[in-house]
Amino acid sequence: MDKRYSYSVTEEGVMNPKFADKFRGGRVEVFDRENDSGYAVYEWRFLMPSETLEGFIDWIEDIETDYPIMINADFNMDTLEYEY
Repeated sequence: MDKRYSYSVTEEGVMNPKFADKFRGGRVEVFDRENDSGYAVYEWRFLMPSETLEGFIDWIEDIETDYPIMINADFNMDTLEYEY
């Protein structure tokens, strides 16, 4: 693919023991082929159930887009569920 934007995931630790075994967190870095700095031009954070992380990483690191994307879902800390 020769699209302008690509994505990379950096996993970060979940420090709260209540969530550490059930959830994984990190950031998605957005890279722009037209920016020669070598650094991400934008990033966004995520927290998701552990069992979904591997599939998410495989998907996001395999795509390239003409316009930058952001996935938005609110996480309810009381119910431990996403609200789309």
